[in-house]
Amino acid sequence: MQATKTRRTPSGGNSHNSRRKGRCGVAATELALLLPIIIGTAVTSIDLGRMLHVSLVLGNSVRMGADYVATRGVTSDSQAAVSSEIANQVTTIFTDTVRSEVEQLEVVPTISLGSGNSHTTRIQASCVVPILFSWGGLFEDVTIERSLVVQRYR
Repeated sequence: MQATKTRRTPSGGNSHNSRRKGRCGVAATELALLLPIIIGTAVTSIDLGRMLHVSLVLGNSVRMGADYVATRGVTSDSQAAVSSEIANQVTTIFTDTVRSEVEQLEVVPTISLGSGNSHTTRIQASCVVPILFSWGGLFEDVTIERSLVVQRYR
């Protein structure tokens, strides 16, 4: 068996330890350069996920309001009450699911009566979602809007 020799560096240490110290310095520099990008990407992904979630819940809430009006007969006497109930249902479904992520929620149902038992209902909903991480004043908050038109012919 041959004995292995360690090479000595001019400073007196062996070359293996000095290479390890150099690699640690490179790794620390890479981390310092990439960490802001990694954190920015993570926070942006969280914001986009929150906006997608709010958008889906708002769309489903408006659809539930449309289901409500599609199964009800609307007359000139019940028009105001049905409009109020639509807004109530959309708001309740939305706030039960999203809770505190949204600053403002506005629901505007508009019912147009036709001849006989027919009517057209337009439900518009919008909400403001605050952004967690501001990119230098680029975005402060995002407004998400959904609308749906329901026509009943009988």
